[in-house]
Amino acid sequence: MAEQNDLILIFDALDQVISDPLGRHSWRRLGKLVIKNVDIKILRVIRQRLTNEVDQDGLAGFYRAVFFKYVMGIRNDAVSAGKVLEDLRPIHVDRIMSFINFEWGNIVAEAKSSIEFAQMMEAANMPRLMDLVSLVVQKNSEIRAPRLAKNVQRVAIYTPQIFNHKHPPTKLVFEHARLFQSQNIEVRIFSCQEQSIPEMREYLSNDGHLKIPPPETQFDHQIMLTSKIDIVRAQERFSLPLRAQCILKFMENFEPDLCFFVGHQSLILKSLYQQYPLLGLNISSLAPAGDLDLWLSADEAVKENAPGVKTNAYYHPFRTIQKADEVNISRSDLQLAADSVVLLTVGARLEKEVCGDWATAMLDICTRFPNVFWLIVGGNGDTPSAVRTSNLPNIRCLPYQSNLRGIYACSDIYVNPPRLGGGFSVAEAMAEGLPTLAFVDTDGGRKLGSAASLNQVDYFEELNRLIGNADARVIKGKQLSELFHATINLENSIPSLMRAMELTIEKFQRRQVAIDPSFNE
Repeated sequence: MAEQNDLILIFDALDQVISDPLGRHSWRRLGKLVIKNVDIKILRVIRQRLTNEVDQDGLAGFYRAVFFKYVMGIRNDAVSAGKVLEDLRPIHVDRIMSFINFEWGNIVAEAKSSIEFAQMMEAANMPRLMDLVSLVVQKNSEIRAPRLAKNVQRVAIYTPQIFNHKHPPTKLVFEHARLFQSQNIEVRIFSCQEQSIPEMREYLSNDGHLKIPPPETQFDHQIMLTSKIDIVRAQERFSLPLRAQCILKFMENFEPDLCFFVGHQSLILKSLYQQYPLLGLNISSLAPAGDLDLWLSADEAVKENAPGVKTNAYYHPFRTIQKADEVNISRSDLQLAADSVVLLTVGARLEKEVCGDWATAMLDICTRFPNVFWLIVGGNGDTPSAVRTSNLPNIRCLPYQSNLRGIYACSDIYVNPPRLGGGFSVAEAMAEGLPTLAFVDTDGGRKLGSAASLNQVDYFEELNRLIGNADARVIKGKQLSELFHATINLENSIPSLMRAMELTIEKFQRRQVAIDPSFNE
């Protein structure tokens, strides 16, 4: 009887959607009912009726494509949603950014490499959508005529979103603010809080949204700064176009000599490039998505770039500092045997990242080596689905740990999944002298350089070798620790950073003179 009532409710909700495909409430109601239903025949009927009876274009088509992708799990419909959204008029910046933010979050979690990430972003129409909203912001903003400073005395740091100390881009912002201050440069931090869109559920017509933690107002990083830094955040009750106008005006009043962008993409990047010398740093190993005078790349191949490239890459692999000393943790505190070979994986999206053939191979390792213990740390401490049913006693999951340095000290080998991210955890493991495994063409692999694994066979051959050879672990750990301090540790980055700023100013001047030969005369 209960099942019959559920079917009646589902088809009633379906009828309501078809009769009013622009009604967001109807789509959400249907979505909640469909998610509970696992009957393939019923799902097939729902898809067929929506395909036949709801227009594929316009706002209704967007809602339909979003429903197919996020509720029914039909992956190709992210492409449809992105293309429909590009053609919708008038342009609604907050709706487009809601889709960009949510789809970007899914892509980051699902992409296994930089190449796959770029392909998925392109397939979902992300570059064109971001270009669209950037042009709207640029058109509606009053931009003062650009100027050129002989010496950089003030730097505006812009990042799309400020969260908290767990958020890698936010950490990068404050760590670089400290570096600028050490060179007697005045710094101010700006953000439109682009991922905080209160009505995101409404714009997506379902319950899809980003879980946004409240931003911190006091950062632990402040204790490392020469003086307190002003943080200018837009009011989240404003629309994104209004936030952008406000932040650009506040930045203009600060009169920075250079703007330092930290992130992958932003709706104000075009406006920043129009007015300021713009130096960029992406959280991933990819170039930021947009025009910059220079961006800081960890790829050695960019050393050969021609100086005339419009958005040039500058070799600068430095990304983080070694974690501060914490209270010591012993293996007994973690209920780990003293003679275990402890493998460690850290991350915030491990449910999606610990998966597929890699997870199967890790389970095989844990089965074949009874002295191995796999520690998985991150999020709420839930066991990823791909390993949950194994019930192996030598796998344990812990929630996010503030004292990660203590966890590294109790571990023997760091194992990074095949994921786009993980670069910071790989770097932290290297800093602590842990032998570390990661795949090429990922953020973690870029940190390891030539030591990155070419494929899964290469990866697990090396893991087997390290598990069975304690001396090999010590040697590799020492090599990676030296590599961290030479190429990743921000404490050693200042000469390279100052040179990057000089080049940014030079490139800015060249492009302004190309527009107006009398510039800065």
